[in-house]
Amino acid sequence: QGEGRRYAMLVDELIGQQQVVVKNLEDNYRKVPGVSAATILGDGSVALILDITGLHRLSRAKKEAGKAANQPYLSYYKEAEPS
Repeated sequence: QGEGRRYAMLVDELIGQQQVVVKNLEDNYRKVPGVSAATILGDGSVALILDITGLHRLSRAKKEAGKAANQPYLSYYKEAEPS
């Protein structure tokens, strides 16, 4: 939920749930659109914390840019079934 709106994200699979310490990316890196932070998991891998509101804003801006350029905009895709 953000900007007074509710959002949903479709994922293929939830792998698990963990309590993590969130690190702000802007301390060491520049702002990354759609990413709000990161964390280091127990196995040493890095997991990004997504900014769902930011992703929606980015998607909306690309959609508007596509309309202005008279180009089609895909808001979703579906994998083709194997034949």
